[in-house]
Amino acid sequence: MEFNIKLARERAGLTQKELAQKIGVAPSTLNGYEKGNHDPKSDLIIKIALICDVSADYLLGRTDDPTPEYIRQSQDTPKLSLHERDVALAYRKANDDTKLIVDTALKPFFHKESEKGIREKAIG
Repeated sequence: MEFNIKLARERAGLTQKELAQKIGVAPSTLNGYEKGNHDPKSDLIIKIALICDVSADYLLGRTDDPTPEYIRQSQDTPKLSLHERDVALAYRKANDDTKLIVDTALKPFFHKESEKGIREKAIG
């Protein structure tokens, strides 16, 4: 069976070794999953989905949309485009100084509660 595990791992910015450690398998086992040599058990699919912030359906190759189910089903959150999702994932990986620059640039678009967080970051 074809899996999108490698794509999900790369989108999350993880090496095979890092993801293997997080899910509790040997890197060679993860490599086998990525190459389709053997199938991961359902509990590992769930772990990988949570760690890489993708849906299990995406990992299983049932959809090209990596958006996790909890985001897709949220009625008060509009569906994010793949670009918006990539921006959010990049923000998570950014250091504090970069996040402050992004937050300051986007400040006019934030809700009042978010503005409070920006001020706290800037102060210290």
